[in-house]
Amino acid sequence: MTSHPDFPNLTIVSHPLISHKLTRMRETSCQVPEFRKLANDISYLMTFPVTQNLEISTREIQTPFDKMKAPCLDQLEPILVPILRAGEGLIGGLIDLMPNSPIYHVGLYRDKVTHMPQEYLNKLPDKLPENRKVIVVDPLLATGHSALYTLNLLLERGVKPQDICLMTILSVPEGVRLLMETHPDIRVFTTAIDSHLNENAYMVPGIGDAGDRIYGT
Repeated sequence: MTSHPDFPNLTIVSHPLISHKLTRMRETSCQVPEFRKLANDISYLMTFPVTQNLEISTREIQTPFDKMKAPCLDQLEPILVPILRAGEGLIGGLIDLMPNSPIYHVGLYRDKVTHMPQEYLNKLPDKLPENRKVIVVDPLLATGHSALYTLNLLLERGVKPQDICLMTILSVPEGVRLLMETHPDIRVFTTAIDSHLNENAYMVPGIGDAGDRIYGT
């Protein structure tokens, strides 16, 4: 893992398996079932660095040979907030490792003219638990507006910035800069920084429309 010199709270998760799988996702020859599986695989691998700062305590257990004080989570598993629709494609890897995490969906679509997010679903409760970690999930951090919209929803519900992180496969400087300038205390995890956004606000070289490629639409 490396931090970005321009964005202190951005972590680039670098791993040979992730790099290999991301390369395959980029290719136009990667069809829906494989693309979906690769997204799930990457989310699984990213879960380890994303959760590395969860607090640990100990409790006494009985092994087959003796009692011991063994490490265990000192807090409930994080809340997961996938940004629909593409964010749902990354949830599998997270819940494989954290099956007790509650999942609250936020549904947004991008206006074709303004490229700004429009809300069509919000399953967040009016108040979220204090001191509970929250992981927002979306494959792409492009303009950053969908992520920013969702982060603001969480902050309005009492979640502290330091308890929130965004997990995304790909980012571009435009989106990262928007989040870092607006909410510098929120951590962002990504696997690569692509070059830029094109005139239609798609990242280049990118992976295309993640939702379309996950769902075959």
